[in-house]
Amino acid sequence: MVVAHYFKDPRDPSNPFLMTNTQARIFKSIYESLITRVAIKTPTQYGKSDVTALACLMILCERREKIAIVAPKKLQATIIMNDLISHLFDHPDITAQLDMPSDQKSLSRLRTEKSKNRLTFRKGGEIYIITADVNTIKEEGKALMGFGATIVIADEASLIPKKIYTKILRMVGGSKEGKIVKLGNPFFRNHFYDSFNDKRFYKVSIDWRVAVEEGRFTLDFIDEMRENSDEEDFMILYDTKFPDRSGENSLISGEWLDAAVNRTLKNPENIKQVGIDIARYGGDKSIYYLRIGGKVVKRKTFKKLDLMELVGRLRVELDIDKPDVVALDIVGMGAGVYDRLVELGYTNIVGVNAGANPPKQYIDQYLNMRAYIYWNLREVFSRGNISLEFDQELFQELSETDYFFVSDKKKKIQSKDEIKKKIGRSTDKADALALCFATVEVNSVQFGFSD
Repeated sequence: MVVAHYFKDPRDPSNPFLMTNTQARIFKSIYESLITRVAIKTPTQYGKSDVTALACLMILCERREKIAIVAPKKLQATIIMNDLISHLFDHPDITAQLDMPSDQKSLSRLRTEKSKNRLTFRKGGEIYIITADVNTIKEEGKALMGFGATIVIADEASLIPKKIYTKILRMVGGSKEGKIVKLGNPFFRNHFYDSFNDKRFYKVSIDWRVAVEEGRFTLDFIDEMRENSDEEDFMILYDTKFPDRSGENSLISGEWLDAAVNRTLKNPENIKQVGIDIARYGGDKSIYYLRIGGKVVKRKTFKKLDLMELVGRLRVELDIDKPDVVALDIVGMGAGVYDRLVELGYTNIVGVNAGANPPKQYIDQYLNMRAYIYWNLREVFSRGNISLEFDQELFQELSETDYFFVSDKKKKIQSKDEIKKKIGRSTDKADALALCFATVEVNSVQFGFSD
C-alpha cells in the first residue's frame, strides 16, 4: 500500500507504517473524495488520530483541498495536527510538498515545535485547526466559512454541541463536494450518535475485540482496564457503545442540554441570581454561577482555599456582580461561609441545606430540598428557560443524575455519592447551577424560576 511506501511506524521509525484492515478502512473513508460523510468510533488509543493525519497528509499533497480540524479544546485539536507534522519528514517527496523554505533550519524548527496552527502545501492544499468553543465559535466559524473549507475533521465529535455542529455543516456549505468526518469516543447520544443511524454517513465502528484481534491491544491490557475502570467508562472507551442516558429516570435529557447551549431566550429577565456550591472535601471545588434572567453569564471555580480565603474571593465576585439574591449551600464548610458573609453585611444571601425539608407547600411532592431545587432545574430546562455555554463536566453531571419516587410518591434525586461513583468526581457544577435557579425568598421577595 502507498502508505507503507511513504510513512514510518511512529513506534519504530525503522519500519514502514503498516495498517490493520480497519485502520485501512478509516484511511480510505477519509481519503476518498466520493465519500462525503464519515462517522468513526474506535477504542481510545487505538490509533485513529495517526491514521487520520496520514489520510489528510496524502490529500494535501495530491489535491487542492482546504482541511479544518475542529475539536472542543485546543489540546484536542492539535493532536491530529501534531501527528501530521510528525510524518512530514518520513519521506523526501512528502517534505518537498510543504509550502515553506526547505532549508534545514526551517525544517528543524517545524519538526521540533509541533505547535503550528496552519500549514500550506505547494499544490494548493491547506490545513489548520480551530477550537469549537462556544465562546469563540461564532467569530471563528465566520472566518472558516469565509475561508471555504472543503473538508472538516470533527475530532471528539460527541463533545461538540449540536449548535456548534450546525456551524460546522455551514463551513463546507460553499463546497460542492464538501466533506465532514466525525470521529471520537461515544460519550453522548447527540448528533454523533445520530450519524451512526444516518444513511448519508459511511460508518466505521471498532471495539476492543477487533483491536485485540488486530494486535492493537492485548487481552491482559483489556482485562486490566476493565478491572480499573468504571463500568460505563469501559463501555464508552473500549466497547465503543453509546451510554443510554435517555431512560425514564433521567432528570435532564441530552436533548434539553444541547438545546440550551447559547439559546436566545424569548422573554429575557434582568433579575440577577448567584448559586454557590461550597467544597466539602479536599478534592472538591467551590463553584460560583451567576445568571441574569435565564442566561448563565458567569462561572468561577475556587480550589483548595480555607474558609477565610474563600470568603474573600466570593466577596470580590459579589461586589462586582451585585446580585439580587444569592443561594448558598450551607452543608459542611458552607455554613461557616454563610455565617461570615452575613456577618459582613451581605443581607441578600439565602442558606440552602440540601438535606432539609422542602418548602411547606411542597412537602408532599419532594423528599428534601435537594429534590426540590433539582426538579426546579429540570423544569427550567424542559421549558427552554435557560441559556448557557457548553461545559463537558457540567453536562455529564446533569445527564448522569437520575430521579426516583419513594414509597410515599415523593420525588428523590440520586445522591452525590452515588453519582460520584459513576463519574469519578463530585457534582459541584450541577449543584451550583441548581442553586443558581433555585426558588428562594429574601427580604420577603421571591426569586427563582418563572414562565
